[in-house]
Amino acid sequence: MLDYGHYRIALDQHGVDRRDMFSRFAADGVVWADGTREEVNVVLLATGHRLVSPYLTGPGALDTNGAPLHRGGLSTAVPGPGFVGMKFQLSFSSKTLRGVSRDAEHVLKRLRTAVAG
Repeated sequence: MLDYGHYRIALDQHGVDRRDMFSRFAADGVVWADGTREEVNVVLLATGHRLVSPYLTGPGALDTNGAPLHRGGLSTAVPGPGFVGMKFQLSFSSKTLRGVSRDAEHVLKRLRTAVAG
């Protein structure tokens, strides 16, 4: 979907909290560049077609090529992270707009199950 200004205006009017990217993950959330910690339940990163996630290198969530270590979209190396939109993640269409929606539903169900324990 293209934004012809409608969403930008809505975001500006409703005072969205815009910040630079957090510097690292903490056990219960994130740590900002100034050292402030914030408890968060979900971190959703819409990175586009190219995964750029150096903050996942430290915890060991990525392989040596920078690709997520995962099974079906859930990290196999670090508890919590979920990934969608990767080539052949669940099907041939995983890296397309049509496929990523289905993959996102799959990953969200698995994340909910993991959180519910």
